[in-house]
Amino acid sequence: MSAVREAKVVFLGSSGVGKTSLVRSFVTSTFSPHQETTIGASYLSKIMRLDTSTCSTCNPSTPSTRDIIKFNVWDTAGQEKYESLAQMYYRNCDAAVVVFSVKDRSSYLKAQQWVDTLKANVVNVDDVVIIICGNKRDLLLARGEPDDEFVERPVPTMEVEAYAKSVGGIYMETSAMDVKKVEDVFTRIACLLPNIDDDEEESIKLHEVRGASGNGCC
Repeated sequence: MSAVREAKVVFLGSSGVGKTSLVRSFVTSTFSPHQETTIGASYLSKIMRLDTSTCSTCNPSTPSTRDIIKFNVWDTAGQEKYESLAQMYYRNCDAAVVVFSVKDRSSYLKAQQWVDTLKANVVNVDDVVIIICGNKRDLLLARGEPDDEFVERPVPTMEVEAYAKSVGGIYMETSAMDVKKVEDVFTRIACLLPNIDDDEEESIKLHEVRGASGNGCC
């Protein structure tokens, strides 16, 4: 019997960048090429068991409440008419995954606007884990290795890495077709969540579960 820590994760980004595909790939461990457009927001959850002992990001003294985490995931709509509603969903979030398409520079510029809005509207935003997520990596792989200097990238990796660092986040690339890459985003979130001290641990809602599934950390 192990305690479960809950973490609220919100996905932000333009319409069509693959947010829903990423969320469903994580929750179901499968990929579906056809996803309906999200209206407002949708909610899914998944419990993961994490092996923090093998992760270089995690502090060795990480409390056990990070070993098993229930991710409460909010997938927000990317259309402009729903942007004002997104604030309701990223309020009190533990992590924000801001998604853009590695094949679409305009979606990257829009992702920066989402980060600005997040930082302007979230209390204690410094405690929020921010992942800048370059999705649709498979479209680059179809043309060549993504690290190949001769592969044209509408959004250069070094540029995004520098931007992510400037906003206190990290950059990760994904494809909804690659479940392992998607799970890596969530294990990295788990590693970066603030430690829980004794007083805070008492105030966090914990559940007892008989088992959970997931991959190793980072």
